[in-house]
Amino acid sequence: MMTAEAQTHYPTTDGPKPKERFYTLLVIVDNEIGMMSRISGLLSARGYNIQTVTAAEVNHAKHLSRISIVTKATPDVIDQIVAQLEKLIPVHFVRNLTDEGNAVERELAVIKLRYNETYKEKIDAIAAGYNTRILEQFEDVIIMEISAATARVEEFISSVPKRAIIDLSRSGVVATTRDGKAIVKIED
Repeated sequence: MMTAEAQTHYPTTDGPKPKERFYTLLVIVDNEIGMMSRISGLLSARGYNIQTVTAAEVNHAKHLSRISIVTKATPDVIDQIVAQLEKLIPVHFVRNLTDEGNAVERELAVIKLRYNETYKEKIDAIAAGYNTRILEQFEDVIIMEISAATARVEEFISSVPKRAIIDLSRSGVVATTRDGKAIVKIED
């Protein structure tokens, strides 16, 4: 049992815990070997889970890549994650698009479905309400894509009969801001 003096040195567990939510971080880095490994290693070593991550080179002349990371955390933890990412070399900058409040986010899903007499009518009705696009269709199979906010993509996937799904691939979140400013110059 702790003494009253020892107890004062520990944070109390009274009161509500900070609420976790999803955050989208945008990280601009030099495109070099091992960069993704360093970022994921930094986060996993501290017990942070990456929900989605997407990366691509966006400035070929300067070899800059743009990484979008979605993670679930409390506000204090997300501040720690941002601070730790900013210390990595060669990270140019990190932006918390969620807290900035002006993000436009999209996710792409490509879904291969059984498209036979059992499922065809239901799939057509569902697809009409989600602005999907047919990529290919052959025999009793259809391949569709949906590009939307993550919640909308999840809603579409959950509305499709589970036994109709043959394969599913999701891109993870990509994001930008709702303003006229460049986050990174594409080419000089």
